Amino acid sequence: MELKQYIEEIYWGSGKPVMLLGHSKGGIDAAAALSLYWSDLKDKVAGLALVQSPYGGTPIASDILREGQIGDKETRRILEIIICKVIKGDIRALEDLTYEKRKEFIMKHKLPLDIPLISFHSEASIAPGVLATMTQIAHAELPRLVLPKFGTKVSDSFVESGCQVPVMIPASA
Repeated sequence: MELKQYIEEIYWGSGKPVMLLGHSKGGIDAAAALSLYWSDLKDKVAGLALVQSPYGGTPIASDILREGQIGDKETRRILEIIICKVIKGDIRALEDLTYEKRKEFIMKHKLPLDIPLISFHSEASIAPGVLATMTQIAHAELPRLVLPKFGTKVSDSFVESGCQVPVMIPASA
């Protein structure tokens, strides 16, 4: 509800639709707000861009919270302290990122089909050959990108595509 109100405030203040950019759990929260409040937000949101957001859940959350998965109780307790005390996280937020909780939420609250959406994630692969020391190779997932149909001056027709495109990210030498 808080994110919904923030989106509405930005929209009312600027008079323009808001582009949501969510990183990691922030992307999950942004997608959840749109899933829950789309009827109120559809004219106020321009689109959603997710960066490294584990939309379907993450094995780290599942492993930390599943008894016996991470070595021993001491290791698990240390991880909980790091999450809660050091990075000021909330263990309940970690629970929201387990595969089971994400699956449950996604089944109950579908993302709106008419929202422009792009999702980026990186993979741990290094570019081949001469660029290997300078460049990381990643992929941008384009699960549902609504593009205007080209070739006509004015058209209400749109093309929907889903694909994976290579992205080159130059790294400093």
